[in-house]
Amino acid sequence: MRPRERYLNLGPESITDPELLALIINTGDGRRSAIEIGAQLLESFGDLNTIAGAPLQALMSQPGVGPARAVQIHAALQAGRRAVAPVSHTRFVTGPEAAYQLFAQRMTGLDVEELHALFVGRRCELLCAERISRGSAAFTIVDPRQVFRRALVAGASSVILAHNHPSGDPTPSQEDLSITQRLRDAGAALALPLADHLIIGAGTFVSLRERGLLLPVADYAMVPMVA
Repeated sequence: MRPRERYLNLGPESITDPELLALIINTGDGRRSAIEIGAQLLESFGDLNTIAGAPLQALMSQPGVGPARAVQIHAALQAGRRAVAPVSHTRFVTGPEAAYQLFAQRMTGLDVEELHALFVGRRCELLCAERISRGSAAFTIVDPRQVFRRALVAGASSVILAHNHPSGDPTPSQEDLSITQRLRDAGAALALPLADHLIIGAGTFVSLRERGLLLPVADYAMVPMVA
């Protein structure tokens, strides 16, 4: 029984990950079947979650995956992510765990460091979320001017940042602390506080504010993010 018929008659539990990708891909490339292309993607990236977080350029580097097919695969897996953790029209960021849940939707499975931001309004409401920069497996490119320029355009009252550690260990490095201090000072000069900086690991995170590494709490007593 072909994967499509098995899916129809027996449900999604009857389908392997390569077959699931094959259903998304639909057709082969003349040399490989859709299932073979799906199996090659899984061999290269490890699992579906990593494929969902991979850059489109990385998908396009795989045999049998051109720009259209890369978008097709990526969009289908992103739709699955959003279905599991949907973003409602209004989200309120009331603490580090709430911020982490929003960041995790975008940053799980990344193989290089990225810096993301949540721009938050006066009532703790999420105004928008953006990727600020993309670095490498070892470091993130951080430009305070870029962060706070976007925050001002969004009309934010505070900023929450996060970057990931591809190693999976969210322990902050000395460089993480130094960058956070620069961002803190830049925000203070604009009366646009940095409410928190999260470091995302494998299924876990560290809040520099929670650890007391961002600022003395009294200095940010008016920032609405922390309950």
